Amino acid sequence: MKKNTLENMCVYYKDAEGLRFEKQEHIIPAFLGGKKMLDQGVVSDQANELFSGIEKHAAMESFINIDRMFLGPGKRGSRNPKKAGSAKISVMCSQNGRASLGYILMGKPKQIMQCILETDINSDSNKVTMVVDGDQKNNVGRSASQFWEDLKKIDIKKTICILDSRIPENQKILGNHKGKWFLAYNSVLEEDIIKQEVNKFVDKIKDKELNIDQSQGYKVIKENPKFEINYAMDMNKFFRFCAKVAFNVSTYLNGKEFMLNECFDGIREAIISGKNINDYVSLCPENPLAKTFDSLYYKEKYGEYLHSVICLKQENGYYAVVSFYGFITGVLVKLTDNLNVRPVTVMNGFFCDWENGKEYDMINFILGLDSNEGECHKTLCCKEKRKI
Repeated sequence: MKKNTLENMCVYYKDAEGLRFEKQEHIIPAFLGGKKMLDQGVVSDQANELFSGIEKHAAMESFINIDRMFLGPGKRGSRNPKKAGSAKISVMCSQNGRASLGYILMGKPKQIMQCILETDINSDSNKVTMVVDGDQKNNVGRSASQFWEDLKKIDIKKTICILDSRIPENQKILGNHKGKWFLAYNSVLEEDIIKQEVNKFVDKIKDKELNIDQSQGYKVIKENPKFEINYAMDMNKFFRFCAKVAFNVSTYLNGKEFMLNECFDGIREAIISGKNINDYVSLCPENPLAKTFDSLYYKEKYGEYLHSVICLKQENGYYAVVSFYGFITGVLVKLTDNLNVRPVTVMNGFFCDWENGKEYDMINFILGLDSNEGECHKTLCCKEKRKI
């Protein structure tokens, strides 16, 4: 049995048995453009694996997803549309009311490969329409053929269902994106019945009972559709995500030994289990630091939509204000209300300028501004005295 030392302790699981330290934890998640990592041996692989699911929820089901769809970044902070991150597939409607499946990439709507199965109520016959995005107009034949081949292998039980009242009751939309199948239908219909109908439709394709004229069986979309995206946001997971980011930043700024102190055990347990997370995290509709940083004209030097975590000592407490995509709103994280170890500074922070691929601590962030450095420091020092 290993003796408990600073080297083999995790800042989240502390001295739990069987911890592994092969991976490294991003300070700001990679899906938000974060590049810097905490040193190996600070966060255990078990904690890193736990955070993976929490981060995925924040990326796909929280309001962060909206900013990311319109602004970026993509995978590992890339601004290249070809390296876009995971998109939330939703129903989009054209001006004439026709529904289809798609997503938003860098602010632009994109259709996924799909077919619309429409049943004629009077004759009980099926009409199949292939729908592809306008970007595929030079590759329609090959894309359509591949779609039908993939459709023959579909497992209806594993499809991701999307319910939307704008889809006519006699229509079902079956789409494929990056290896995942999506099934969209009117919200008044029953899932089991719909899946049975789609299964019969797939069987007919396999048995070649349903002939599809691909020269007429697809439509290239050139319209500007209207999106309506529904999120299943779990505030518990989102708060844990924000608290984890704040905890990571405090670890980076203050060190591993600092964060292993028992005064952080409460927030540590809340991040891991989700219990009592509301006691530590709350939304700030008006970011208390917005005016401070706006007065520094940071947008002229850095990306307008940078992410930031500002750590502050207030009386006996130690807090973090977490902001994504600028300083308009924020999330307040109480790291502890009984700080019994001395912080390195009363106020410090970490900034992720993902648009330019750079990250800074507060001193380097301030020194990098074009405005007078003395005035910058004076402004921040005055704000340190303000209670959150």
